[in-house]
Amino acid sequence: SEDAAIKYKHKTKDSLEFKYLIDIDNVLSSLENKTINFGIFPVVNLNGGLVKTAFDAMGKYKFRVVDEIWLDIDHHLITNHSVNFQEINKIISHPQAFAQCKKYLKKHFPKAEYIEWRSTALAARNLSEGTFDSNTAVIGHKKTSHIYNLKVVAESIQDKTPNLTAFIVVESF
Repeated sequence: SEDAAIKYKHKTKDSLEFKYLIDIDNVLSSLENKTINFGIFPVVNLNGGLVKTAFDAMGKYKFRVVDEIWLDIDHHLITNHSVNFQEINKIISHPQAFAQCKKYLKKHFPKAEYIEWRSTALAARNLSEGTFDSNTAVIGHKKTSHIYNLKVVAESIQDKTPNLTAFIVVESF
């Protein structure tokens, strides 16, 4: 979503300030409460389908769609620095990331435990904070590995390329 916001900022040439609100529900409630002017979130991926959490949240709030942004999404497998690829036995991420990486995960981690999380960014933050077992990996954006001092152990693990996702830009009524 941050990349989509950056792309939108360049497109509009507006000086927008970013707020990181973790999930779509928080974005839409902040929009409704007028603590933000615009929100940006994913709604569909050409490989993973509809972003269910987006549609669940969208049914609860009033807003107007003002634009859409399409991005090619790369997913990466991220761990703590002490964990090697072969030691991973649990993978945590958003359901959309799992849907977009099914074949890769089945091939490389057929016996791993998979746990769905509210967002890929939150999963990375929680991993860095020690919320998960040491042999846990998360699927997420490469930027989160830098932000949370984590290690990318596998790059571009999505099943198809391009991996296009539509993000919508919304504002309140």
